[in-house]
Amino acid sequence: MTTPHQEHTEGRERLHMDRITCPYCGWEDQDSWEMTEEGSEVEDDCGRCERPFLVSMYIQVSYTSRPIEDADQ
Repeated sequence: MTTPHQEHTEGRERLHMDRITCPYCGWEDQDSWEMTEEGSEVEDDCGRCERPFLVSMYIQVSYTSRPIEDADQ
């Protein structure tokens, strides 16, 4: 899934995408979740145009908390 402000233009860097996205043809890797090397840069080949490109994965964590009902009793 691409963000609304990004276009698939030849040779453009793709920042903060939901999936690994080829910077040449815009192909999105449906199996991006298989990448396990957070923060490191790895070389990948596009599943469509077969051109090599570099990929980095970053994980963002968020938390939610709420009070326990009747905790004061």
